[in-house]
Amino acid sequence: MNIRTWLLVTYLLVMVLPLGALYALYVSVHHYYEDQSMAEYFDKWSHVSNMKSVLADATLYTERIISDEVKALSNDQTMVTLYLPTGKVLYSSNPTMASFEDQQTVYENLYEFQQNYSHFMYKEPVYAEGKVIGIYKVIVARTEWTEQVGHEMKLVLTGLVLFIVVLYGCFILFLRKRLHEPLQRLMQHMQAFAKGETVEAQTTTNDEIGKLAASFYDMQREIEQNRAQIEQ
Repeated sequence: MNIRTWLLVTYLLVMVLPLGALYALYVSVHHYYEDQSMAEYFDKWSHVSNMKSVLADATLYTERIISDEVKALSNDQTMVTLYLPTGKVLYSSNPTMASFEDQQTVYENLYEFQQNYSHFMYKEPVYAEGKVIGIYKVIVARTEWTEQVGHEMKLVLTGLVLFIVVLYGCFILFLRKRLHEPLQRLMQHMQAFAKGETVEAQTTTNDEIGKLAASFYDMQREIEQNRAQIEQ
């Protein structure tokens, strides 16, 4: 294989392999996260379902007395908000929550267990005598998920960087062995022959550098034969 061909092949490998490695990592991580996300989805939904019996109590919205049982549902991972039908906030475990929210926003996405990167959210209306007397909203943070995603992404990026470093290191070693070292050796032989030193012919490859070296050794042999004839 000539130098041009294997240089082109090497260049394509150096360009394609990192992309292939990145795609393979993306696919594997994506499938892993889908499996994890599904398990987390059912776990969080079960958690929210267990809260429904407490939050659907009509007396919370009619008498407007927030029991300790409701407050106990909230923690650093779970936020509970109770609304009146007008959008007024009756209770929120988030102290920074505004006292009133747009009614249209409050009524959006009812009965939907929404999932995004940072949390799950669920809203459901509470009825009494066929009328909506309140709405409760539960937000469950995905702290473990986000931390795990960040950790896995660091591992993926580290692995990709190491792969690229190793790949380019192999590429440099390959160029050194196939291009730099043969040229250096040929130049040393030429310089030694120019000084009148004896140079032993080396085994040559079938590429351009090998053919150049073979031509030099042939030329050296002819010159030595001519010198011998002249001396005779």
